[in-house]
Amino acid sequence: MQIRLGALTLILKHSYQRGNTFYFQRPIPRDLQQHYGKKLVKINLKTSDVALAARKIDALNAQFEEDWRMLRADPDSSLKATRKHAEAFLASWGIVPGTARDEITETALQLLHDHLEKKREAHADGDEKVYREASGSEYLTMVESTAMQMAAGTLRDSLSDALELYISHHKKRDETNFTSFSRAAFKTLTDAIGDKPVDKTTREDAHKYVQSQLDAGLKTGTVRRRLSTINAVFASYIKEKELTRTNPFESLQIAGEGKDTKERVPFDPAELVAVQAKCREADDDIRWLIAMLSDTGARIAEVAGLTLREIVLDAPVPHIVIKEQPWRTVKGGAGSSSEREVPLLGHSLWAAKRVKEMAKANQKFAFPRYTSDEEGCNADGASATVNGWLRANKWDHTAHEFRHTMADRLREVACPTEVRHSIGGWAIKGEAAGYGKGYSLRIKRQWLEKVVACGEIRGHAGDTEV
Repeated sequence: MQIRLGALTLILKHSYQRGNTFYFQRPIPRDLQQHYGKKLVKINLKTSDVALAARKIDALNAQFEEDWRMLRADPDSSLKATRKHAEAFLASWGIVPGTARDEITETALQLLHDHLEKKREAHADGDEKVYREASGSEYLTMVESTAMQMAAGTLRDSLSDALELYISHHKKRDETNFTSFSRAAFKTLTDAIGDKPVDKTTREDAHKYVQSQLDAGLKTGTVRRRLSTINAVFASYIKEKELTRTNPFESLQIAGEGKDTKERVPFDPAELVAVQAKCREADDDIRWLIAMLSDTGARIAEVAGLTLREIVLDAPVPHIVIKEQPWRTVKGGAGSSSEREVPLLGHSLWAAKRVKEMAKANQKFAFPRYTSDEEGCNADGASATVNGWLRANKWDHTAHEFRHTMADRLREVACPTEVRHSIGGWAIKGEAAGYGKGYSLRIKRQWLEKVVACGEIRGHAGDTEV
């Protein structure tokens, strides 16, 4: 429809006006009409304001375009998809589940009931017994049946609903890494047993899930990590809904757990020297990352997620600043022992200088290949790249083993336990652990200098010993 506003003419597609009130109206694609039982979507926008009506129309157009795309893809692919289509079906009748009922909504519900009643009559075809005993599943589509349960408020929560409830109440709900991992871990459950109602999920389903993961060849440690998320989702749902039922994923056993775990083996001195020499030879961003890991003992996410400002070279003690960030969390969260400053020496200092020297104008992150504001820190991707490079060079180690190696190197020079923990960000037990500011960069540098010097001596000696 066209609306004249002074010298301007405004065109509102898919709309019309009755009195002062605007309505949304759009034809339903012919191939999808059987899901709606009619040819038109007609919705009262409940406003006489042109600008507000235009915004509502844009939103409805976008919603129906997406709903129709999904419906064409697979209308009954999952309970979650069916619910999405059911919401679109109700919206086409002017009904929004969960909102207060008014005269317009009651009228829409009555029209919908009349429509479904006609389908029941058509199904019975004049047979009174068939009409009387007909089940909705016999003459309603899954979308229509789900829509009626929504409208009546009797639709049961699915596993996906439980996940969304868990995320919405979690303190880390705004952290991309947390939500991405939670959704990915939980998807393995719905892939295995389906997106079934929560109240129909049993201990048998839990055992079926575990077996499906083991059959897929996953390590028991990976299965346990996923189970931890699934167990937390169910615990949260039971608590928030104030249910008395047991958690089917609680205290779940995994056959052979831990027996398939490969022991972490630190680099020997000769290997470490060889790795660091290769890094200087290649002199690129991946090797700078590896070199910084090798002489700091930091976790790969802590280095891959650094900003250029967190690499401080113009201080009396060059260092990196590791702290909680929106794009990269630290183990234990803000205020934990993982938040720290680590001196840069040896190959880590060389790598940090190269990162700074080669940074482009307006570059924010030290390793933009792996970190951005939009995508966060892809520590898994960085770890896979480092591990692949190590294997390609015949070093049977992982990126995380640089951290184990640093722990051994610090012990080798008799570094005090608390200083060692302060450098690596390992938790310190005991009441006094959280007192004070911890060890200074100067103290930490003194011990790392001994580590670097000792490593060079032992590494070169190992050239003839190994």
